[in-house]
Amino acid sequence: MTFKVKIAKILMNFLPSKPIYDITYPRSETINHKEFINADEEQKRKILFEMARRNYFEDQKKPFDHYFPGYSLRKLLSGKKVLDLGCWCGGKSVSYAERWSVKSMYGIDVNEYFIKAAVLFSSNRKNKNIKYNFTVGFGEALPYEHNTFDAIFSWDTFEHVKSVKETIKECKRTLKPGGMLFSVFPSYYYPFGGQHLSFITRMPCLNWFFDSKTLNIGYHEIIESRGEEAYWYKSKVKEGDDWKKLQGGIGINGTTFREFRSIIEEVGFSKAYILPAPLLSVGGMSIRHPIVKHISKVLKPLLIIELLQDYLSHRIVSILVV
Repeated sequence: MTFKVKIAKILMNFLPSKPIYDITYPRSETINHKEFINADEEQKRKILFEMARRNYFEDQKKPFDHYFPGYSLRKLLSGKKVLDLGCWCGGKSVSYAERWSVKSMYGIDVNEYFIKAAVLFSSNRKNKNIKYNFTVGFGEALPYEHNTFDAIFSWDTFEHVKSVKETIKECKRTLKPGGMLFSVFPSYYYPFGGQHLSFITRMPCLNWFFDSKTLNIGYHEIIESRGEEAYWYKSKVKEGDDWKKLQGGIGINGTTFREFRSIIEEVGFSKAYILPAPLLSVGGMSIRHPIVKHISKVLKPLLIIELLQDYLSHRIVSILVV
């Protein structure tokens, strides 16, 4: 164990935390728990449906549109064919589709249970004018033809993909000429939860002081020390995997503003916008306590300084046009 990993683990354990398995509030890791695995098919369906239902209302409370002030996504996407890249259980996909009145809503994610949840929930909606299509797949190899979609949107997914560059290239390939990619995801240096360490610690800003590899190794070793109790939220790590890739540790690829700009410039788009989203300007806190937006107004001018964007932005918010 390196000295850096030791220090990181000490800080993680200073404010330790553990996830609670709650069948009434399903999360991604729920599908790995023995209660889900041992449940009969009807019980599994109920759990998956509840997962999607809660995800639907999460978007109703904190709509994706919130990140794009000044843009009417309904006007842009009404009657269009769109893809939710990283749709998880599909609840938000349905919320988007209904709010924007799209013609066809596609969704893709990496796990078949998430897709089952999306199919279950979408098939029970009253609006039958919207066509849904959910499938298992990866962003680096989208299973769609060239020029398929009018728009692609992605929320808190790009930080998890194995290759941001290949995923964006696939988005460009499957978008029609003039099609738009709307993406929202945390920079590696986002101070509050961007590293997905909440299963083991409540200590913020560790990513300001440690690289992704160090945090991944420390996270994995703490999980291993918990033994069998952590089986359902344990990382799936393969020997020899790059710790910044999908299979490693907490699955964070470490993308920053600078890296993202470099990628979109290399891939090439007719237009590319990165919208300012200072801390406390968007997200749950700004909705529950609107007064905090006054703080975000103070931070916004500082985002002109490139070195501060990773630390003072709530998310990397972008619109890329083919």
